[in-house]
Amino acid sequence: MSVSRGLLSMTGFGEASTPYPLDKYRLSAKSLNHKNLEVILNFPKEWEHLEVPTRRMAASFLTRGRIEVTVSRLPQQMTSTPISQEKATAIFIELSQIKDALGLREPVTLTHILTVMTREGNIPPPPVNPESAMETIGELLQKLKVSREEEGQALTKVIEGLLLEIDEYLGLIGLIRPKAIEETKNAFAAKISNLLHQTSVLDAEKKIEEEALLYLSKKDNEEEWQRFNIHIQRFRQDMDSGGAIGRSLDFLAQEMQREISTFITKEANPLVFQPAMAIRTALTKLKEQIQNVE
Repeated sequence: MSVSRGLLSMTGFGEASTPYPLDKYRLSAKSLNHKNLEVILNFPKEWEHLEVPTRRMAASFLTRGRIEVTVSRLPQQMTSTPISQEKATAIFIELSQIKDALGLREPVTLTHILTVMTREGNIPPPPVNPESAMETIGELLQKLKVSREEEGQALTKVIEGLLLEIDEYLGLIGLIRPKAIEETKNAFAAKISNLLHQTSVLDAEKKIEEEALLYLSKKDNEEEWQRFNIHIQRFRQDMDSGGAIGRSLDFLAQEMQREISTFITKEANPLVFQPAMAIRTALTKLKEQIQNVE
């Protein structure tokens, strides 16, 4: 079997910090499985105007998955506000005037004065430059894509291992099946011969027709065998091409599972039946892994 170019996983993680003058923020992105592309943004208020271009950029990087992008403010240092008697007195007078104007009875305390002084030292969120911010978001999404590619490499190895397992069982069936088909045909011919000897011509014609229909519906699984091999060949071709092929692989896995299940119901020979059952089990594992493919 040829080596595939590698799949893209829908799971991954990325992180980036903004350069000056937006060095007060850290960005992170993670992605999970999803049938389509869904972008969830957790932005502070000063970043909200960048939500639409961020969604467009995410769609240019990725095709499927639930993408969650978070922008977090880094802990900001407080400016050092000198505590002087003059400053405290001015705040006391201002608070007292507000208290009297509002008709409040609660006295102005040192806690009130220090609270005002502390709040005056807070650094407001810096203005967000769209160009710098979007450049960082692009870096973040690129890191997320690389993470998904790395996850995809591991996923590729798992899927290729399952395909090798299926190949072994297909080879085994390929060796056994010609003899099994011949035995089934001989048994059918013997049954028809007995019918001809045991019944009248009119009854025999009816019985032969019934047995032929039963053979075609319950014993002949050649079409299922051929379709299964066509589907798995197409599956390998898609694997070789790589990229965002999750939907195609999922469809082919469903078709293969349907064909092998029908094949099994029509197969009477235990030497063929058992490896066919093993193929169906491997396909179940394969389908679980494909759910992670972009």
